[in-house]
Amino acid sequence: MKRLVFAGCATLLLVASACSGGGSTAPATNTGNGTGTGTGTSQVPANTVIARTGNNFDPPSLTVTVGTTVSFTFESVGHNVTFNAVNGRPADIPTTSGATVTRTFSTAGTFGYQCTIHGGMTGTIVVQ
Repeated sequence: MKRLVFAGCATLLLVASACSGGGSTAPATNTGNGTGTGTGTSQVPANTVIARTGNNFDPPSLTVTVGTTVSFTFESVGHNVTFNAVNGRPADIPTTSGATVTRTFSTAGTFGYQCTIHGGMTGTIVVQ
């Protein structure tokens, strides 16, 4: 009976590779679209802003066309959306949690907003 002794991981990989039989040697292909935030959050649906429990809006900036309805989804922590005082802004969203509220942007412009409950929690909707 023969006994095999592996000196290290490289040997193990070489043997496993040599014994793997018929498998493809092509590298794996990433089919993602490269739009992740790198923060471990899931990808946000189109025209949606999520008020995260970590006190941030995801994405922090969104560009849409005139007439687009944007969904603001609130996770379990209460947040609000207060738009900066500019012409054409939609109505503010009162403190909400565990729900989705929509606003339609009918005027071109840049609409900054913030959660007045959590300092530094800001976002922007750019309407073209």
